[in-house]
Formats: sequence, structure tokens, C-alpha cells
Amino acid sequence: LSSVVLNRWTATKSFVPVTAWINDLSINNNIPVGIVSLHPDIFSAHPRIDLIEENIKWQHSYAKVNWEFLKNRSELLGGGRKPWRQKGTGRSRQSSIRAPMWRGGGKTFGPRGPQSLFYLPPPEMRSYALRSTLSIKFHQSDLFIIDKFALDSEDKFYLHNVCLSRYWGYGVLFVDNVPLKEQGEAFINCLDSVQHLNYCELRNLNVHSMLKFKTLLLSARCLDDLEAKLLFQIHKLYRESQFPGTDSVLSHMKALLYNNENQ
Repeated sequence: LSSVVLNRWTATKSFVPVTAWINDLSINNNIPVGIVSLHPDIFSAHPRIDLIEENIKWQHSYAKVNWEFLKNRSELLGGGRKPWRQKGTGRSRQSSIRAPMWRGGGKTFGPRGPQSLFYLPPPEMRSYALRSTLSIKFHQSDLFIIDKFALDSEDKFYLHNVCLSRYWGYGVLFVDNVPLKEQGEAFINCLDSVQHLNYCELRNLNVHSMLKFKTLLLSARCLDDLEAKLLFQIHKLYRESQFPGTDSVLSHMKALLYNNENQ
């Protein structure tokens, strides 16, 4: 039986949270240690594949730089004098052999690199892409909630053996809201020893990383911060709204659900 129940969201007539098992990283115990309720707007949103694709394109291109550079007529050597006189030759008038219509001449509207290809999509699109990816991972049973990233052994292949016993596949991403250096030394050694295990701090979580790894493991203590930041993007009043904090957003959402239920 479950020993831990995290009733973070209460079901009402118009609001039904989704539930997930809480697991641990014990290799000898494959039984869930608890159950947690999750917000359906985050983990059960309608998947928008087009927004996920657009987000992936943005992540692949925003760090690229176009280095192509073509000189114009003023940057080329030579061409200072007229190739022939203005009148009396029967040919069209020309000012320089470096004019754009001449072979070896300068380019008028050529690329002028280096030019950054960075652009920033709307925050609503990026937020929906994150929620769509989390929902897809959750409903495909590729997302698991972990009680804490504490290991029972100092073996550097301990996490690798846990992933094999749980059938998590080759490619596991651990997500928590603290830097990696604050995790245990045994946990850090396991990540350094196995190539297909990686760690991502919550503030750096992105669509590309979640799709790159087959299994996504979220710590239970980062759920509040994750849901608060994504819910804020849904319910903020205007584009320039500032994030007031995790506790303020969750309190506002619970009060909003309570008021809607009373009405």
C-alpha cells in the first residue's frame, strides 16, 4: 500500500486532477512509495504537435550564426578608374570594373555576416510546447515522479542497474530544482560514469531535452515550482507580468478553483 499521499490538488465537480505514483531509486523495491495529484493543465493538456515542432526548430536555429560574407564594390581592390571614356565609343557608360554587373564585381545585396539567427517565440507558444511535451511523456508512461534522488549504494553503476530493472531504457533525464552540485556525491558519480544518464536543473528544462531522452524523472519537490511557472503563463494578465513566486501562484489557483466551485 502507498505510504505517502501528496494531495496537492483537490477534485471538484469541474476540476479533476490527474494522479501519479511516487517511486524511489531503490533497486530492491519496485513498489511505489506514494501517490501524488497533478494539475491537468500541465500533465494532461491537449498535445499540440505543431508547437512542439516549432519549438524544436527554434532551439536548433537560435544558436546558429550565418558567417557568409560577400564584399560590395567599395571593398574590392582595383576599379578606381573608368574602363573607357564616357562618350564616343558606342558602348554603354561604365564607372568601374568592380560594378555589380561585371565579372568579379561587388555584390549589391549579398550576405553580410556574421549574422545571428536568434529569434524569440512568444512565451505562450513556448509554455504550451512544454505542457504538451510533459503531457505526452506522462500519458505514454515515460514520465515518473521520484521521491528523492538518494542512492543506497556508492557503486558508480547503481543508477544504470536501477534503470535496467525498471525498464526505463537507454536515455534517462533527471530533473530537480537544485543545482547538480547539491545532490549527493554518489548520484554525481553515477551520472559521470554512465553516458546515457543526464541531469537537468528545472530552470533549464526544455522541449529538446525531454524528447532527446526516453524517460523523464521528476523529483517530487520540484512539482510546485514546475506547475506554478507554467500556470502563471496561462493565467497572467498581460505579456509583461512578473512571476510573483511559487506560493503566490498556487494559492491564487486554488482560490480560483474554490470560487468557481461556489459559483
